[in-house]
Amino acid sequence: MTSQERISKVLAGEIPDRVPLCEICFWPQTVERWKKEGLPEDIAPLDYFEMDHISGISFDGTFQLPVKVLEDTTEYRIETDGYGRTLKVWKGETYSPPNQVDHILKEKKDWEELKQKLVPTKERIPKEMKTTYENLRKRRDFVYLSPDEPCWFVLERTMGFESGLPKMVEEPDLIKDMIDTHTGFILKMCEICIKEGMKPDAIWLSSDLCYKNGMLFSPRTYRALVMPSLVRIKQFCREQRLFLIYHCDGNVKEFLPLLIEVGVDAIQPLEARAGNDVRIYKKQYDNKITFFGNISADILSLDKEKIREEVESKVSIAKERGGYIFHSDHSVPPSVSFQNYKFAVETAREIGKYGNF
Repeated sequence: MTSQERISKVLAGEIPDRVPLCEICFWPQTVERWKKEGLPEDIAPLDYFEMDHISGISFDGTFQLPVKVLEDTTEYRIETDGYGRTLKVWKGETYSPPNQVDHILKEKKDWEELKQKLVPTKERIPKEMKTTYENLRKRRDFVYLSPDEPCWFVLERTMGFESGLPKMVEEPDLIKDMIDTHTGFILKMCEICIKEGMKPDAIWLSSDLCYKNGMLFSPRTYRALVMPSLVRIKQFCREQRLFLIYHCDGNVKEFLPLLIEVGVDAIQPLEARAGNDVRIYKKQYDNKITFFGNISADILSLDKEKIREEVESKVSIAKERGGYIFHSDHSVPPSVSFQNYKFAVETAREIGKYGNF
């Protein structure tokens, strides 16, 4: 089976030849370490380990504001981006996201001006995106299109958490208008991408609406302000025959029922250190949603006995009747050795086979 066929089967609730073996992100420092430990210089980790390719494409979903460098030192650079955020970007070998210094949207009148900039046009599609898409298709990758998730667009891209979270209570009409407007914008952009010959296999939404103890706000607030957006996106996916994958860090225990109710096809990455356990979720929800990840990167940094226990116990339960994709519980840090990760993948490949193939 190709990566596209194998992953599609799992997301459709069917049984493939084996559990798909995926990894979205290896830290740059991890790859550098592995090259010293045996990874050939000219082979990417996914290809060396013979894992499945799941690859993304995306359009420009910003306000298309000017990018400016405000300060540039030997340690960091402070700049503005297309969303109007002020970011502190660290230099050197540190692998970390930029610090968010400021956001452009302070009050309702700012939104009235900014929303006019969310105009869906094919000019928002990067020039190289069609070529990238065609190359991914030639390789038989599973391809996803990744627009900003609308609530994340509000909280992380546009307002910032310190301002955005209180406004969900203080100014719910503003938040709902932002989410609804943005939803319409991204769906129109997805339509344009498809019309331009770049139909993906799935829409991938990334929105870290949970932290280690649960959701950032109540399920009731999610239902009122955010869920209608997800329902619209899922309906679009049904009409276009696309899967819907949702990335959310943190503990998703109370979030899962909401995603299942809407019909989300997969939840990723199921951070183990935040308290998620696919063995428990599988017994609780069976195949109502595909579980994607949950292999603890912390345990991948330990000895092989513990790695085998982690992989075998989770894969053997989660793969029952389909509905599981192997992946770390976030990304692969440099604390994980080349041999350890190789052993984890080999174990998952062994345990993840289905008897009908």
